[in-house]
Amino acid sequence: MNENKKQESSSLWRQSIRAPLILIVLLTTFALTILFYFSQDRNGEVYARYIETLSEYKFLDARLQLEMDRVRYNDKGDSSAIESGIMSLREIVVSVSTSIETFRSAGDWMPPYSQVDAFEREVLNKISLMRRYLKERRIWIQEWNALSSEIWQSPSSRTEEIFEILEAVRFESIALDSMPKGLSKELSLRLQELLQKNREHSRIWNRLEYSRASLFAEDLILSFKARELVMQERRAMLSLIFYLCSLAMLLMALLLYVRVKR
Repeated sequence: MNENKKQESSSLWRQSIRAPLILIVLLTTFALTILFYFSQDRNGEVYARYIETLSEYKFLDARLQLEMDRVRYNDKGDSSAIESGIMSLREIVVSVSTSIETFRSAGDWMPPYSQVDAFEREVLNKISLMRRYLKERRIWIQEWNALSSEIWQSPSSRTEEIFEILEAVRFESIALDSMPKGLSKELSLRLQELLQKNREHSRIWNRLEYSRASLFAEDLILSFKARELVMQERRAMLSLIFYLCSLAMLLMALLLYVRVKR
């Protein structure tokens, strides 16, 4: 009789211990599942792609600027390559801006709207200036070459000296305050008109050279990198919690096994 009572009490005690342990194991398993879900953050890859795309933009922009520099003086730049580069820049900025707004609408973190908008506006403005400069500069160089040929063939004892001065002006080595002597009135007027256009082109070129598009691209890159660092810290913390929960579940399972065996 006493033996039966002891067995019954022992059975009840094991059951009273087993139920909370099973509940704890289930809760720990659920917590591990939640942690695993949050640790699989797809945005890390998205941010890496944005960094890569914006870095590609900076590279293409620098290469295009070098090609434009060839057009600036001697009309030897590859027009098709320049136009292709301009289209690539436009595609990149439109793609980046559109996709960022899509992710933002879905509730994902993205750089501030003002930062993205400033980058887009600056790039589109630079593209517009590039196309304008490319078109006008090619016409200007053709007119300049025609005028230079006429000046070189003009019957003047100072032709060579004048030609050297004009070439220096063309390459913006010196500023021409007054028309060189020894030119006909017609050539002087044409030269004066071309020099005025050259000054306008210089102002456009300065706007291109000192465009803040690459700086805005770098700001976006830094924003994405900063966010990546935050996410790395979060993943490290989740990994630590995951490890501790796994260890706790293992201990609970071991304790449950020992209690059941008894």
